[in-house]
Amino acid sequence: MSKDPQSEAEISLWKQVVSLWEMEVRQDLESIQKALHQNYSGWVTGKDKAHDYHAALASVGPSAPRVLRYTLKPLKITVFDDHVGVVHYTYEA
Repeated sequence: MSKDPQSEAEISLWKQVVSLWEMEVRQDLESIQKALHQNYSGWVTGKDKAHDYHAALASVGPSAPRVLRYTLKPLKITVFDDHVGVVHYTYEA
């Protein structure tokens, strides 16, 4: 079941996710370094564990496969006290 962002905070957080994917397409490593927190963790489809900040950056580097197009589907977006948020979504790339 899809959960589209509703509040301003949820919309803002979802826009950040979309922006990160746009940076990925451009292989804009510098912008991704600035956008991700050092304690970032994320989950890649088909992997058995989460990856960290450094793995996320490596996935954008010149030796990584290039993302040409993608589809994102938000599943659940939660923002806590307008400060911390979690986005669960599926993707096809």
